[in-house]
Amino acid sequence: MLLEVLDDSLATCRFLTQGKGGFSFALTMPARHFCSLRIAYRQTLRGNTAKYIISTANSWGKPLVYASYGLRVADGITVTKLPFPPQASYGSEYEWMFENFSPVSEFELEFSYK
Repeated sequence: MLLEVLDDSLATCRFLTQGKGGFSFALTMPARHFCSLRIAYRQTLRGNTAKYIISTANSWGKPLVYASYGLRVADGITVTKLPFPPQASYGSEYEWMFENFSPVSEFELEFSYK
């Protein structure tokens, strides 16, 4: 797991907990301040679906100014369903970038093993 504030000395991020249902962190910054946060993790596949919960961002009361998601798929796995049409793809890597983003569904995908 990686939590990283990008290019900002006024914001800090601290990992809090991780459990079966996900993880939590605290992001601290001055009022009316913006920062970019990189969250990266690996998930062990135990079936043919994977889900990253993104709709909790809606509880903040306004859209995310900018959101960028990347997916890198290991050899031997074929993605059969993506959460959104990819804006860019390079072999087994997919990218999405959104502005003023209010997720209406989770980042869920389906795959099969070759």
